[in-house]
Amino acid sequence: MPNAIKMLQDDHNSVHMLCRQIPTLLAGTQDEEEKAAHQLVSMLQTHLKLEEELVYPLVASSAPDVVSGFEVAHAEMDEILAEIRAMPAGMPLRDAVTRLGEAVESHVVTQESTLFPLLSEALGISGLEDLSHGMMARQQELMQHAYETAGAAGTALPKNVYPKL
Repeated sequence: MPNAIKMLQDDHNSVHMLCRQIPTLLAGTQDEEEKAAHQLVSMLQTHLKLEEELVYPLVASSAPDVVSGFEVAHAEMDEILAEIRAMPAGMPLRDAVTRLGEAVESHVVTQESTLFPLLSEALGISGLEDLSHGMMARQQELMQHAYETAGAAGTALPKNVYPKL
């Protein structure tokens, strides 16, 4: 059975790997770097939406300060994501991706040590499994929307940035 915390951890690991991979692609082609950056942006936007829509409301009443801190971190990541999306083709992405990676890493450490125990306590095993089903359904909706939007703009993103699901 899927578990919401495991899904979030898998997303954290995937985003972390992409943040580390993009700077190493500089020896390759600009297309490889841009494709990885598009994948990172899509993946992280989806992940942030899932947390904001489905996860944070579950602990907001019991830990409003914790959720508030996560919302501030999301705003910071959203700004960097907007910067990456706005960069013209051919521009080096290394600095923005490095800053994004640092913001993500700090957020992940705090989230895994603070939010995950709160979720476990609030939901229990069966609740975490139920949450994961809702997360998977919403994730598919968000990915489909991102693909359709990007396809309409002529810059196709991968259809499934979460191949593990």
